[in-house]
Formats: sequence, structure tokens, C-alpha cells
Amino acid sequence: FQAEDGIRDRSPSRGLGDVYKRQVYASVAAGAHGICYYWYNANKEAGCQWVADTWAEIAILNRQLQLLAPWIGVGFPVDLSAKTPDKLWVKTVAAGTDALLVVMINRQYRSSPAGFTSTPLAQTPVELVLPAGFTVASAVSIEADGPQAIAVTQAGPTARFNTGALEVGRLVLLTRRSDLLDRLQRRWNGLQR
Repeated sequence: FQAEDGIRDRSPSRGLGDVYKRQVYASVAAGAHGICYYWYNANKEAGCQWVADTWAEIAILNRQLQLLAPWIGVGFPVDLSAKTPDKLWVKTVAAGTDALLVVMINRQYRSSPAGFTSTPLAQTPVELVLPAGFTVASAVSIEADGPQAIAVTQAGPTARFNTGALEVGRLVLLTRRSDLLDRLQRRWNGLQR
């Protein structure tokens, strides 16, 4: 990815992490199995606080992708019916035979030379019509500080959950396996920081 050099928050410095996060999440939703970052002017701007901030945010993104690698690596986009407010973009990825990755991106953002800004969403409802026979046994949101269980209700093929506070985007893994949170937490703890 290459983000525009002029798009960054100047005060306080947040780097380009939010811009990259949107791009990475959209790529995963489109079926990407790998991510490559491209930064043209990094040497010239070395020492700038936003450069350090951006790489710190990319490290968090990479850790999330490493955590989900077994699912992303075999995943492919599927078009499931989703009912959400227009403010939220939702796509799904079939992740193996027992999981669905739900990719959500806040559509209320603006990128300009003055910076990246978004209007946070709070407790936005998501309703998905799941494939026939898919019963959610557990659901986990992949946060910057690790996997967190989320509540999902299911009536027939329709699953419902809330996004929680959503600045830029969120990845949620739905699975038929009841041990998902423990499995992801062990994996998260073993990843390089």
C-alpha cells in the first residue's frame, strides 16, 4: 500500500495508521492472503514522530493479521446478506469450513491534506444471514490489545451482534467451535510483539 504523504494528523501525531487500517481491512475483505506496505519517502522523514507512530500502528495491524493467518490464508470473499446502517461497510470472508470473518469499516471518514478524521460509531447493530446449517458457537473481535469475546444471538440463519465503539474498522471471527477465544488468546500470547 502507499498512503498519500500529505494525509496525516499534525496535532497530535497519529501517523498514517488509520489510513493503512482501512486499506488492509478492505484488502482482507476482497480475499487478500498477504499484505505488502510501500513507503516512498521513509528515509527522508526518519525521525519524524508520525513515522514512528505509523510503524507502531502497522505493527498492531500485522499482529492482528498474524493471529488470523490460519483463517485468512484459506479464506475467500462470500456475499452474505447483511443488514446494517449505511454508515457501516460490512463484508464477509469464508475462513475454512468452520468460520466466517466479518470485516467492518466505518464509512464516516475523511482523508485530506489536513489529516484523517472519522466520526466514531457506537453500538452499531450488524445482522447477517449465515449459510445454511452454520451455527455460531463463539464470536471474537480482534482488537489492538488482543481477541475479545462478543455476544452474538442467532435465530435460524440470522446472526446479530453490535460493533461496540468503532473508530475505523473491526474484524470479527464467527465460528462453529466453542473454544475459539481460548485458541486465539493462546496464539496471541505466542506472537512476537
